[in-house]
Amino acid sequence: MFPSAGLDAGRRWVALGVLVCGAFLTNLDVLVVVVAMPALRRGLGADPGDQQLILAGYQLVYGAGVVAGG
Repeated sequence: MFPSAGLDAGRRWVALGVLVCGAFLTNLDVLVVVVAMPALRRGLGADPGDQQLILAGYQLVYGAGVVAGG
């Protein structure tokens, strides 16, 4: 169906593992901000709308960095 491009099955599994770890680390990075949100709320005096804006802004900047770095 698809040419193997010279990769054996073992190297394909390693490549898949690296890609899955990358996807996991992206979610973990956003989770860190969500866990830190109560401290950000207290420190900045943010209401729930401000908290959503902080998280959305962080995700936007992080996503732009991932695209630019890729």
